[in-house]
This record gives sequence, C-alpha cells and structure tokens, in this order.
Amino acid sequence: MGDGWAEELHAAWCRAAVRQRDPQWSKALLGSPSAPPAAGPGTASLAERAKLLSVLPEGERADWVAEFVRAHGLSEAFQLLGVCVVPWAGPLGRAVVDALDAAREAGGYPWSFSGVMGLAERCLDPADAARLEALTRAPADTTETSPGAAAYWEEAFQRLASTLHLRASMLAELIPPS
Repeated sequence: MGDGWAEELHAAWCRAAVRQRDPQWSKALLGSPSAPPAAGPGTASLAERAKLLSVLPEGERADWVAEFVRAHGLSEAFQLLGVCVVPWAGPLGRAVVDALDAAREAGGYPWSFSGVMGLAERCLDPADAARLEALTRAPADTTETSPGAAAYWEEAFQRLASTLHLRASMLAELIPPS
C-alpha cells in the first residue's frame, strides 16, 4: 500500500468488520492481545479494539481481554472490560483479580483503580468471593509501598468480597427451589 494510507485502510477495515459483524476479520484486525497497545495491527485505539471485541463470541472476547490484562495490566483495560459479558468468565475474572493484587503489591493506592474495582463489583462472578478472602488480609506496608496503602487495599478487597457475597445471596434468593 502507498505511503500514508496504512492507518486509513486499517480503520476502514475495522469499521467494515464491525458493521458486518464479522468475527474472523475482527479477530485478525485485533491482532495479539500481548502486542504493545501502540504498535501493530488493531492497536490504533482502545475504542477501536473494544468495537472489534464486541463482534467476537463471548468466550473468545473474554479470553482476549484476559490475555490483554495479563500482558498490560489494568491501566488500559477499562474500555475493553466493558464489552465483556457479565458475569466475567473464569479466566477473565482471575486475570483482573491477579492484576489488582499485582497493583497492590506494587505499592500504589486502590483509588487509582476505582473504575476497575467498580466494574469488578458488578461483573465478577459471585463465586469468586471466596478467592478474594485471601486478599482481604493484606500484608503490612513495606519500604516499597506508599504509607497506609496496605490498609486501603485491605478495605477495598473487603468491600469487593462483601459485594460479591451479597450478590451471591441475592442470586440464591432469586433461584426457585427445585
């Protein structure tokens, strides 16, 4: 292709794949989830990736986003998480929880991930509450962490686990006895 047309051609292919609801083209245009977000095909923007993902079957979509989260963390995953079917599939839920745990261990504060935490409260499978129990007992602050961060993370994980327990109880009440 001629110089200067790569971006326009790629964007047109993406629009066509989304309009035609073509999962094969969408998957090809997305490229690898582990590719750096600013390089390679399918990476022009997260909004473009989210549109392409919406065309994929539910399981493939969740697997692609889970791999993206494992490769790049949660900073750029918010838009992508929003197109995944709720409750999140097991691998996607595990990838998000693992990334939140990694962010805690890196020493930041949970409010940097408040959007993802809010999504997790609504989208994680309530069965994941038991897995979160271990994260509610956060390790003490170390020299690498910000002061008080461990307590904030402990509280954030407790709130998340509590919400999942509540959702599980509500679901149990809605299921008729057999």
